[in-house]
Amino acid sequence: MRTKEPLSNIPIAFPPGMTITEELEAREQSVVVFAEGIGLELEAVTALISGESPLTDQLAEKIGAFFGTSAGFWKGLEAEYQSGLKRREEKVSVKTASGNLAIRVPKTLHARVLEVAKREGVSMNQVLVAIISEGVGKHEMRLNG
Repeated sequence: MRTKEPLSNIPIAFPPGMTITEELEAREQSVVVFAEGIGLELEAVTALISGESPLTDQLAEKIGAFFGTSAGFWKGLEAEYQSGLKRREEKVSVKTASGNLAIRVPKTLHARVLEVAKREGVSMNQVLVAIISEGVGKHEMRLNG
């Protein structure tokens, strides 16, 4: 008898820090360089990346300037994260999910996914579904210890 809720019933929320980390990796830059570039202590950046600290409008401006992107992009990621946290609390059911997902990712990440899809001879959608499924499974394992 299964007592845990199915994965498909658990809303997932990813902090903007995941995109920051991916972008830093793509640019081969360290978190220390990023922290210095936006004028924050390393501890504050760590809290931002993990989602423990919210991404404010002022930080969105600084991050946008650091990466050469718009502040609106970062504000949008934060809004999606906060919305995801709220949905997680509300326990959105599978019946209300459409099965469609529109996301914005850094161009470098998009290019990497396209490369994987081409190399594996599958669609980008198939690659993303596999990656998301694996990530959700690992995330649930971490949560459930």
